[in-house]
Amino acid sequence: MFEEHRALREIVARLRSARHRKELTALLAEFRDAARDHFTMEEASDGFFANVTAAAPRHAVVLAELRAEHATLLVDVDWLIARAGSCAEPAFADVLERVQGLATRLERHEERENEVLQDVMNTDLGGLG
Repeated sequence: MFEEHRALREIVARLRSARHRKELTALLAEFRDAARDHFTMEEASDGFFANVTAAAPRHAVVLAELRAEHATLLVDVDWLIARAGSCAEPAFADVLERVQGLATRLERHEERENEVLQDVMNTDLGGLG
């Protein structure tokens, strides 16, 4: 899971600095594929959500919100891919702005997952030490 988070962070960093249509579209597609695979692993019957729910059912509401964000993020990135590839130049600035928003949302999403994991490790599993 940690390797996937690192890979997503690297793609997001490149997305944040992309300024050209072709580059942005390719990075968005790369991000979508990596995020989809990562989200699928987290949502699997033996993945992050299942394991955290089993260890700490009190996080079920937050986990449901995070799972819903997966679907929303993927829909939004598909929209951005379509828009980036087809919009007129003046609208491309809006696409770039929306990519920044997507990047921020993903970063916050990953922070929330990490907060839940840390809480479970420290509270429900008795800490690491």
